[in-house]
Amino acid sequence: MTANRTDATAQSGLGHEAKGITERLVRLLRTAATAAAKENAR
Repeated sequence: MTANRTDATAQSGLGHEAKGITERLVRLLRTAATAAAKENAR
């Protein structure tokens, strides 16, 4: 995200919302991948 943006996306806070969603998806993916790796190691 660029500082001092004034466009509609920046003003509505959608950049922060998208970043939060992305971080949540990454956590879920890592959790799923770890569980799958443990299952395959058995």
